[in-house]
Amino acid sequence: MTRDKRLALFKRDLQALMPEEDAIVIFNLAHDEDAFAQFSHLGPGEPLLCEVSNRSEGLNAPRLNVQQVAQLRALGYAIPSPHHQANPHKEYPQGGDLGALAEETEQIFRSVFGAPEDYEVESSGVMW
Repeated sequence: MTRDKRLALFKRDLQALMPEEDAIVIFNLAHDEDAFAQFSHLGPGEPLLCEVSNRSEGLNAPRLNVQQVAQLRALGYAIPSPHHQANPHKEYPQGGDLGALAEETEQIFRSVFGAPEDYEVESSGVMW
């Protein structure tokens, strides 16, 4: 899958999520459900919440390493305690630049999860 196709997918599904209430969309590496970015939206005027997998729930999946955590922290993600099961998370304001958010999502898959240049991504589509 090309970078442009992934960015178009991210932007399309994030745009579809914005008007919905109590909805989510999950992007994950194809064939790796434990490498994901999940966006949720509670409703009008509310920010989008993005959670990035800490990989601790996956079968034989290691936790994010120090470099991955540092990359997420540099992007503004709150990092929960290593003893807590919560995922790294960040809020995006309602009406924010979805193109920039799509670019940041791409950066998460490439830099944090180490996906190759031509990686395949799957989308759940908007779910309620």
